[in-house]
Amino acid sequence: QDFTTKRYLNILRPLFTCLWILEYKEMPFIEDVSSLFHHFLQDQTILKHVDDLLQAKKEGQILFHSELINLYIEKTIPFIEEKVKKLKHQNKDMTNDLNQFFLKTLNNPTGNHH
Repeated sequence: QDFTTKRYLNILRPLFTCLWILEYKEMPFIEDVSSLFHHFLQDQTILKHVDDLLQAKKEGQILFHSELINLYIEKTIPFIEEKVKKLKHQNKDMTNDLNQFFLKTLNNPTGNHH
């Protein structure tokens, strides 16, 4: 089943934002979603798929499918959940901050914060 380019990006953007927050303990300062993705993706094969997705979105393509991106998402979500569980026991609860970010993302799905 194909997803839309928008759906993929609406999953990947918060996913990589969570990774950034977990690593740096702050919201990402990177405005360009491509730079955010490239910051965490070292594997050239998945990078190619993500770049293809970004290019497809840029060209107005609606449907998109990447089994590799699907697997990456399926692997990364449990990783993030585990890291968050460990953090909850160590640091303050970031639920409110993450909820605010999520709402901001929903209100501005293009990622433009200007």
